[in-house]
Amino acid sequence: MRCAAIRRLLVLITCIALPSTWAVAQQTGVLSGVVRDAQGGVLPGVTVSITSPALIGGARTITTSETGNYQFTGLPPGAYEVKYELSGFSALRREDIRVQVAQTTRLDVELSVGSLQETVTVSGESPVVDVSSTTTQTNISKDLYEAIPTGRNPWVMAGLVPGVITGRLDVGGTEGMQQYNLEAFGSADSQKSFSIDGLKTNWGGGGGGSTMQYYGFEMYEEYNMQTASGAAESDVSGVYMNMVTKSGGNRFNSEHNFYFMNNKLQGTNIDDALRTRLGLVAGQQSGAAGNPIDISYDWSSTVGGPIKKDKGWFFGALRTWKLNQFQIGALNPDGSQAIDDNRIDNYMGKATWQAAAATKMSFMFNRNLKYRFHRRDSPYLFVEDKATVLQDQPAQNYVAQVNHVLGKRTVFDARFGRMWGVFPTRYQKDVGPNDIAIRDSVRFTRINAAETQSLNPNHRYQANGNVSYFADQFGAGSHDVKAGVQLSWERMAYDRDRNGDILLELVDGVPTRAFLTNTPIRSDHRLETWAVFAQDRWVIGRATINGGVRVDGVKAYLPAQSSPAGSFVGERQFPEREVFNFSSDVAPRIGVTYDLSRHGRTALKAYYGRFFNQFGSELAEASNQNALSQLQVPWNDRNGNLRLDAGELNLSSFVGFTAGLFPPIDASARRPYSDEMNIGVDHELMRDLAVSVSYHRRQHRDGLTILDRARPTAAYTAVQRTYTDPDPQRGTQAITAYTLDTALITRRDRIITNVEGLRSDYDGMQFSVNKRMSNRWQMLAGLSVQTHKGFSHDGTFTDTGSNNDFNNPNFQLNRNDSAIFTEIPWALTLAGSYQLPYDVQIAGKYTARDGDPLTRTLSVSGLSQGTETVWVQPRGVDRTETVSKFLDLRFAKRFAVSRTRLEGTFDIFNLLNANHVLAQLVAIGSTFGRPSRVLAPRIVRFGATVRF
Repeated sequence: MRCAAIRRLLVLITCIALPSTWAVAQQTGVLSGVVRDAQGGVLPGVTVSITSPALIGGARTITTSETGNYQFTGLPPGAYEVKYELSGFSALRREDIRVQVAQTTRLDVELSVGSLQETVTVSGESPVVDVSSTTTQTNISKDLYEAIPTGRNPWVMAGLVPGVITGRLDVGGTEGMQQYNLEAFGSADSQKSFSIDGLKTNWGGGGGGSTMQYYGFEMYEEYNMQTASGAAESDVSGVYMNMVTKSGGNRFNSEHNFYFMNNKLQGTNIDDALRTRLGLVAGQQSGAAGNPIDISYDWSSTVGGPIKKDKGWFFGALRTWKLNQFQIGALNPDGSQAIDDNRIDNYMGKATWQAAAATKMSFMFNRNLKYRFHRRDSPYLFVEDKATVLQDQPAQNYVAQVNHVLGKRTVFDARFGRMWGVFPTRYQKDVGPNDIAIRDSVRFTRINAAETQSLNPNHRYQANGNVSYFADQFGAGSHDVKAGVQLSWERMAYDRDRNGDILLELVDGVPTRAFLTNTPIRSDHRLETWAVFAQDRWVIGRATINGGVRVDGVKAYLPAQSSPAGSFVGERQFPEREVFNFSSDVAPRIGVTYDLSRHGRTALKAYYGRFFNQFGSELAEASNQNALSQLQVPWNDRNGNLRLDAGELNLSSFVGFTAGLFPPIDASARRPYSDEMNIGVDHELMRDLAVSVSYHRRQHRDGLTILDRARPTAAYTAVQRTYTDPDPQRGTQAITAYTLDTALITRRDRIITNVEGLRSDYDGMQFSVNKRMSNRWQMLAGLSVQTHKGFSHDGTFTDTGSNNDFNNPNFQLNRNDSAIFTEIPWALTLAGSYQLPYDVQIAGKYTARDGDPLTRTLSVSGLSQGTETVWVQPRGVDRTETVSKFLDLRFAKRFAVSRTRLEGTFDIFNLLNANHVLAQLVAIGSTFGRPSRVLAPRIVRFGATVRF
């Protein structure tokens, strides 16, 4: 079946007849312009040639059209030399013209009367404002990412981009072993996309916005981060991480890097005030030293060069990275501080072949091995080593590409690839079958064992094809038209087991309830997506209109599957069935730019676009009767031994895992979407330096959640509860909770559907500065000021869990007018470098931002339906502290020995030794406000690089 579908795809791609050069598959750039004479008249027939070390196949040459236009497409990122020649005019050579991924470099020139033997050479003066695109994007080149001190991972690169809000702050790589939220201009984290060489590599689980792969840093030529205003070919509204791998070249080259830091190179940033919050006495060190590093090393090597000059190139990269650090506040039974030890190995190879003058092909393979030997997932971070999980995860992907130029105006591009692997979370080796996990929902501790052991084999097949056509004599102005198709097939399977098929829970140290589970589980979920798009870049005078439409669909189904019997459920078998099919959703997008300066230095931009949400397997899993589910029952630990003994569970309300517990998708449900609008100005303030200011608005609508039709809101009765607020000025507080009609305790009839209240609005201003490397310095900076409010939701699907639903008024308490996602009222980023004499370079990175939004929760017991956790105030009333002292610094010295170049680096991360609390416990109780993540202390890293 899959082979037949792929054959149909290839037929569809080759039959596309719609005609662009929109930076083919967004992995290359475009160089275009108009040639005129001194009087401003257009010059047809000018020979334009380009050369670059990045360009396989040698020089490219075209002639200008009757309107004086020329355009080169599919250009790898790099520096180019452009030469213009026409009989009767002096030749013109432009050097160091920078082409970047997914951007159009506009180069309009003027030829002077003279002989061809006379050549005028102009160096640099490459434009820094893209006057033809409305996409909000930032390109992070090798010049920048190799110069500044970072943790050397894609998430840190995204954090440099103006407008991007990260879920973590990384100190020298301390957060690089686990991916975290990336949001931009109010986008949901689930709506981000990872692309390697033009193909999406997202993991299909959860909301669809994660990846299984932790990439080698040196394998990339350039990072293109698109954060807003996507064209019709863009499938997500959030951060699009567009990573372009290196290809080699006509010269052999190799690079080797080694970085090292350990506990002897770091300070301590824990003062007595922080010790008090951690529940420790003044001066105590054990279990208190923040998130300090034990040891970290990072070694990588690359090699590339020609297989045959201008015909075939190769490139390879490998990396091994180790990071061991301690978990704040987490102790083992022997009193030692718990460890978070990790290693990542990455192997990558790529071959590029210029099969013919008009045909280029490439194949890339990447294998990634990730080991988290003691993994903890928020909020349960105060966990002894035995109760963590072992993650020994293999993942790999490949991308095959063919690019063919048809005539002088048409380009065909097709790519096919696969990402596959296993996401495991295993019990530690010292966990036995009788070790039952016990967690505390207020203190966020866990003992004995991890909650569940899981194996997640998964894969993603992705195929993209498009045809582009450039027409400069079709009506008024020129048209850059592109049409294409995108398809994917995804699988998410799970083998899940839980010791005793039960999880025990304490509430602030008091045994309260047990969660009965339908394990063992052997589940399987499938997702298929398709999209067609067409877009046109119409340049008419000083205006450019970028219009397009995207039509796409997504379908989820469950293949036939079964699971064996467990302690609380019998053997199960289920036939194949469809979960949902959102088909033919139409998303229009239009952007307009206007060249205010007439010389490409100032552009006014405006944009509107609709984006339908991407999906992971979360909806299919919620609806699957063969997926993991758990139900709470009261637990009375009569003898206080923190073990489950006979007669301690009250099973009167447990009637099994009935079909009503697993909600189907409402047949009339609509696909969630967001509308995005923005307006701004980009201006070249001086050579190689651009500034921009823009206003952004985003509206999230049609969110999905769970309603229980057997338990309407009217079935709940208000009850009063009091609690002591952690803020002494508030003292004793009253809150209204709700208890369910006892006649409905065993009834469930749940459904997933749209709820009008699940909506939010984002408004923000963005100010940014981008200085390209020239005159010995470079800089990238941004300031975001924003607000994002509404009913607290998770984006596509707000999962209430097995024991709750949106009809339950406890779930809705204080969730309106909340901060949505990682709403940071203001954030500032600044990164740059300066070249000193004697090949010494100084570089730095500074981050400041307002605090992250927090909830404040209360466990309410004594309700007929069981203990519930409620919000006592909207999210965002409480925040973590403001980050204002996070500064990294680098000193580097370069040496040249014959053809070998050496570089030594001395990095100081968290130079000011700030101890900002980045996360804390929010449940009202004995540990409220206890820090769960603190900015890692000052640490020095030594590095060495050899290039030849």
